[in-house]
Amino acid sequence: MALAQFSFFSESKFVFSSHMAGHVILLLIAAPFFVLAMRERPEAKGGLAFRISRRLSAMPWLNWIIGVGVLWVWQVPTVFNALLAWDGPGFHRHLHILSFLHSGSLLLAGILFSWPLAGPYLSHRLSPAESLLYLSTAWVGCTLLVYLVEFATPGLYGGISVISRKDQLAAGLILWIPSCFLYLGGSIYLLREWMGKELWTQHDFYGHSRKRRVKAAQDQLPAESDGYAARGGAVIPQLGIPDPLDHLA
Repeated sequence: MALAQFSFFSESKFVFSSHMAGHVILLLIAAPFFVLAMRERPEAKGGLAFRISRRLSAMPWLNWIIGVGVLWVWQVPTVFNALLAWDGPGFHRHLHILSFLHSGSLLLAGILFSWPLAGPYLSHRLSPAESLLYLSTAWVGCTLLVYLVEFATPGLYGGISVISRKDQLAAGLILWIPSCFLYLGGSIYLLREWMGKELWTQHDFYGHSRKRRVKAAQDQLPAESDGYAARGGAVIPQLGIPDPLDHLA
């Protein structure tokens, strides 16, 4: 799906929006699912896989730069036009070394970007608050890229291939809308996890208040009582205690 082009149905004409859909599938769908498909190992320690995972999660800012930066690099007009000139339309375009580099770098960048968020070792994952910042800043970077693609000068993308203004706008929307849903959905999940497990547990303000013991009437009666106690604003004589005014009756 990522490598297929809708140009098969448009007389072998390059479709910018289809090219951008391949980026979304590789970077934001295939790569995260690849990481999520690994079995979670919350208690496993040691071994080659553990050391590799620790190295991949040691510098999350580097994962962020690679994940967002690779997407930006392939949208640079000079690089984009070079890729298009090397490949050209049609199925044979995927047999060139630059095409393999293009698809492989996007998939690898997506895996590295997703690793601190959903790696198999729970101890190597970012905390919910850090993950929320990680995703929100990536969404900002993707939004800026969409803005540059959407409002780029007509003819800047494509080189010898003619890309219509409508196709250019559709390519930007295809990159932006799925990214918004994925980043927003992940952020809502992380915010719910953060608020539910950490903030609401550590602060008594969000917890249930302890039930206070309700005092009964006999608890409110003083030690030397004259036989009367207040109940709801009324003075009621206590049963079993003689009334001091009985001798006047």
